This record gives sequence, structure tokens and C-alpha cells, in this order.
Amino acid sequence: MSNINLNNVTQSGSTTLFSGISSGINSQATIDAIISAKRAPAVLIEKKIDVNNQKITDLNTLRDLSTTFKDTLDLLRGPTSSTSTDIFKQKVAYSESFLTSASTNTVASAAESILGTSVTSDAVEGSYTVEVRQIAEAQQIRSDAFTSTTTDLTTLGYTAGTFSINGQNVTVAVGDTLLDLQDKINALDAGATPTNVVASIISVSATENYLTLTSTETGTANAITLAGDTTVTDSLGLTALGAVKNEINAAADAIIRVNNLGVDITRSTNAIDDVIEGVTLNLFKAEQETEIKIDIESDKNSIKTAISDFVNAYNDIRAFVKDQRSEQVRVDGEDPEFGSLAFDGTLRRVSEKLSELISTPVRGIDPASGFASISQIGLTIDANFDLTLEDGTFDNALLTNLDGVRKLFTFDFSSSDSRVKYFKSTGNPVNAVDGSGVVTPYYLNMGGTDATGNIISANLSDTAGAGSLSDGTIVIERNLMKVDSPSSADGLELLYIGNPNDLATLDVNV
Repeated sequence: MSNINLNNVTQSGSTTLFSGISSGINSQATIDAIISAKRAPAVLIEKKIDVNNQKITDLNTLRDLSTTFKDTLDLLRGPTSSTSTDIFKQKVAYSESFLTSASTNTVASAAESILGTSVTSDAVEGSYTVEVRQIAEAQQIRSDAFTSTTTDLTTLGYTAGTFSINGQNVTVAVGDTLLDLQDKINALDAGATPTNVVASIISVSATENYLTLTSTETGTANAITLAGDTTVTDSLGLTALGAVKNEINAAADAIIRVNNLGVDITRSTNAIDDVIEGVTLNLFKAEQETEIKIDIESDKNSIKTAISDFVNAYNDIRAFVKDQRSEQVRVDGEDPEFGSLAFDGTLRRVSEKLSELISTPVRGIDPASGFASISQIGLTIDANFDLTLEDGTFDNALLTNLDGVRKLFTFDFSSSDSRVKYFKSTGNPVNAVDGSGVVTPYYLNMGGTDATGNIISANLSDTAGAGSLSDGTIVIERNLMKVDSPSSADGLELLYIGNPNDLATLDVNV
């Protein structure tokens, strides 16, 4: 039996180490090997956890990239509900100023110093001219001078009593100071029937103070009305025999002329939104004999930005797919390996859908008036399979055939009956196309409505005269119709806004 040299036994924390035994066996290596063998299952589990965590991270990245890509497509696709945005219908306004032929001025002020313009998608493209002859003003009046803001007004000789401002009563009571009167007046500009008048004190000196009343609304219709006990307002110096005594600024209406009609257009506000459809004119100053030319156009810059964002989002997903499918060193010191999703079905389906989206032509587009593929507007795939935008081709397409570009991306809807309205779409409803590739209409056939306005029956067909009985092609929810047939219009939802007891059978082209 061999003797053990106990001098070689050492302690490290709670672990006993045998650095040598007279038999010559490396006991430490043996013990480490045993421990390592016992930890082998745990090591496999830890590695699997690392792999799964990486897969979760990569799936989240793919989700984020796909969401961004979908958002860019949604913007280009147009309205998928009655409230969503159609970037192809957005408008932008450009303005410049010039002197009229009858002007005696030497130079016209900059257009932006005279008026600002904001437009909605309802604005009609075209040119307009606007001359701002007068801007709307709010009335402002003042009192006579008060020697103190904190002394009882009645002790200063002013009359106590009640008067009204724009129909609301304010009382000057014994003990009220000028500051109290200011607060009482301002308290009336609240609630369901505000006076639309604010009071403030202007102190020229400690013994010269003025109470000012200012209308918060412009226009002559919003001039300040003082009534009630005129002895009180006369005493305060707001009126003289009941009439306004000290007017700082008179109420005035805005006056403009549009398109040289020779007719004054009068409004009480400087924000005029009911003269040119979809256009709000914000007046800043009047300058007679200077006209502002306003050109309203489609917002082509925003469309191009949206297309560029679409291209970048597409390429970001392609770059992620390429990275996942390439064998490379992903952890320093480790062997090259593929990404965690390289052989995952999700990544494969995403890649296939991307290729299908880019390469599939749009059905039913007349080549003589539109574009059937994105390559025709300058979107092409390069040698690295990245999507590129050729600026010259795309800019020319926008300038010469904007509607053709729109039809490549957007969901389009029209109805031959004004009572049938587009509500929204789910999925991807598309046009009906005959055997030769020509777009054909769908026919919505309705059996009328009952006494509460609910639709009695309806169906959708690609041929006229199919009758009005329900056949499963449409799900009816009161006055809402959801296309639920194996046709390409699946997901289309329509509203019927006709009258109750409307029993006329419709044959609507949509």
C-alpha cells in the first residue's frame, strides 16, 4: 500500500486539493474530469438556452423589420379604412407675391409675410390669386386713468352698480378695487356662455393706471357690447353717455379678393377656410395691390420619400435574410456558423413573399395608360438582389403619370351608387379580371332594407343580373356588408346609407 504525503493536501475555500500522491496519480485532473462529466447535461442545456435566446432576439429583429416594411407599404397602399391617409391625394401649396397692374407700390412684400396657406387632400390642384385688402381686428377699449389699483373705487369717487359686458353682468360693489374689478370681468370669460372679453391693467405709473378690455375674437360681429347702468361705465371712463369713450383698436373684418373676381369677400376671422375648398388662408397683414399666387399641387416630394422608405425597408429585410443564411464568425473565438433563423420556415416564407411582392405584375393595368410593374417606374433589383430607385425614371413617372404610379400601390374603390360607401378592407381585395386580363366590375346586388334600415339580403357577383338573394358571398351586419366569398374581393367592407324601407334592388358597379 502506497503512503500518502499529507503535506500535499491543501485547502482552497471549501475545496480540498490534492496536489500530489506518492503513487504518482494526478488526482486533481481525475476529479476535474469527473465533475466535468457530471456537468455535461447542464452544459448542453445552457448551450440550448443560449441558442434559443439568440433565436428570440433574431425573431424580434425580423418582426421589427417586417413591421417597418408593412408601415411603408400601408402608406403607399392608400386608405384601408374611411379614416386612413392616402399619400397620393395629399396636396402642397406654393406661393409667391407680385404687384397688380394697377399698383402704385414699388415692390411687393414676401408672400409669407402677407398670408400662410395650409391645404388638405380635398384641395383641387390649380392656381389661385389672393389679395389681402384688410385683416380682421379685435376691438380693444380702455378706461380713464385710475390713481390706485388697490384703493376702494367708491372712496375714489367712482359709482357702485351693475353693468354688462356682452350680456354678462358685473357689479362694482363698495370695497372693490381696480384689481377686484379686473378679476370679476375675467371670471365672466368662462363656462358655457363666456364673454370673450379679457380685462387687464396697464400701469403707466403708481398713480396712472388704465383698465383695458380686449375682445378675444376678431371681426365687427365680435365688438364689445357695454350695457346696463351707464352711470357706472361712464364713471369708470369706459363710456361717455353710454357710448364707448376710449377705443384703442376698432373691430374689423378681414377683406380679401380671390382670382380677380372684383368682389370683396368678408370674414370675421383671419383664418379663412370656406372660400377655396380644402384650403385655409391665414392672413398676417394687408397689402392692397399686391396679389399672392397660390399653386396647389400633389405632394410629390412626400410620395418620393415614401417610396424611398419602402426601398430602404425592403433592403433592410433582405440584408437580414442574407446575414442569417451566410456562414460567418458570430462569436469571437468560435467557429463560423449560420444565423439562428437560417433554416427556419418563418425566414423562408418572408423571403418568398418579398420576392413575390417585387416581381408580380399588377393585374388589369392598361399598358397604354398605366404601369403594370414597379420596374417601369424605376424600381429595379440590382446584382446583389437589392431594390434600387432610379431617380430620373421615377421622377418622370411622377410628373407625367402620377395616377399610373398610384395604381401600382393603392387600393382603389368607386361605386356607381352614392348610397354604397367604402368602409374598410381587410386582407388584400383586388379587381376582378377576365380571361384576357381586362379589369371587370363587381356587381353588388341588394334586396333592399327593412323599417330600421337593416339590409335584407345581398350578394356580390362578377356578372350583372345575378338577383338579390343572399348566397354566402356577403355577410350582412345591419347596414354593413362584408365580402366573404372565395373571390379576389375578399375582405372588402361596404356601408349602405340608404333610407329605411328602401326596397329598390340595386345592381351596383364597385
